[in-house]
Amino acid sequence: MSEVYRDLSSLHEYVRDNFNYTMQLSRPPHYIDKTPGGFDAYDVYAMLQYQYLAASFDGGGWLPTEGDYDKDVDKMVKVLKRALQQSKDSLNGQIIFHKDGYNMSLMTPVAHALPKHLELLVNEGYKVVTVTDLLKLSPFEDIDTKAEYLPRLVWLDQAGYIVGYKNNTFQPERPLTKGEMLMMSVTRQEASCYYKQAMDDEPMKRNIKKHPYYIAYLKYGMLDCISQSDDLASSEDVKEFNYEKLKKEIKIDNRNSILRRDYIQI
Repeated sequence: MSEVYRDLSSLHEYVRDNFNYTMQLSRPPHYIDKTPGGFDAYDVYAMLQYQYLAASFDGGGWLPTEGDYDKDVDKMVKVLKRALQQSKDSLNGQIIFHKDGYNMSLMTPVAHALPKHLELLVNEGYKVVTVTDLLKLSPFEDIDTKAEYLPRLVWLDQAGYIVGYKNNTFQPERPLTKGEMLMMSVTRQEASCYYKQAMDDEPMKRNIKKHPYYIAYLKYGMLDCISQSDDLASSEDVKEFNYEKLKKEIKIDNRNSILRRDYIQI
């Protein structure tokens, strides 16, 4: 685990120091997620404060050649064209993955297929943006861009707070749990520090892997309450937590449960 972290940290620092660019998004080596010692790629990325990039649509370019470069290029184009023919809106807000180097035959069909992909998308009315720009528009795939709470959600995400799920959804209509209430006040930077501590602390590592909200309960000194993490948070729970742990006094109507979209606006 420590070796993987050191290697990625060296790359991170090299890019930052030589190109004045701080990486915040990344995708690990293809399907190689496990690392020795119990952690995996998600945990290493948490240490680096990276958001893990998953492909919504495979643009191709990584498979072995069929023996003809032009056919390899054409194969990549046909895949995208077929998807757009089936549904013109199917790629709206989605991440298209491209192999940005050699394929498995040390060839680069993406060099000629990518301009054709962009042309297809533009012709269908798409505006192609980077993932960084996409996240500023809407960080979660299940949120309507017209939702009144979206600006607040974007702000929280850009500020580094952990407010969504690993599957890139926010699930606004879902009732808030006590564990989620605590976790939404933890930043990626804080989580990174706890993960780094756990590299040399086996019990802590096991607890982090065992319980998704362990870090939040540890931060607020509430490990004795962690068994209640899946219980729904009432308005009284919200007021008590905000007053005692966040030093913030809030007003909220008495309710047995609170929707996640309502909580982020408090």
